[in-house]
Amino acid sequence: MRKVFALAAMAASAVALAVVSPHARDAFAVLSAQDDPAELSDVRLNSALRNSQKIVIENIEAALAAGDADLAHSFVELARERNVALDEALSRRVSDAVAGRGALLLAAGAFDLSLWVSGALFALFSLLASIKATTERLTQSWLIRKKARRLRQQPAAQPALAISGATG
Repeated sequence: MRKVFALAAMAASAVALAVVSPHARDAFAVLSAQDDPAELSDVRLNSALRNSQKIVIENIEAALAAGDADLAHSFVELARERNVALDEALSRRVSDAVAGRGALLLAAGAFDLSLWVSGALFALFSLLASIKATTERLTQSWLIRKKARRLRQQPAAQPALAISGATG
């Protein structure tokens, strides 16, 4: 009876060790990596993936549902790095979402560029119109001064013509 009890206790201890050892290994890994944030995040990630690999798929679905294509893409990359099997349709949905976001950003960039170009053209035409108006004003004032100078010189020239015409 003692042998049976001892064997039962040994079996119970072996089962307890098998159940506790993964958690103990994770706890030791977390404890040893507590000073290195990158290593600590790797340890925690490995622990989470060891418990359930579906967590990556669930997070990809949640990111797609929230409309965050970049987050979904980062989860797909994580799954590839950690050898987590993903459904091809899910990978295609993420690729389509990332491509759609890229097309939207491209359209917004093109619109922004067109606004900038139209603003630059408007500024150029405004500058040319200002130069034209300034040139016209300067030409007009020059013509007015020239005409005034000619009129001032003309009365002095007319008596000389009259004198030369009378003596001639």
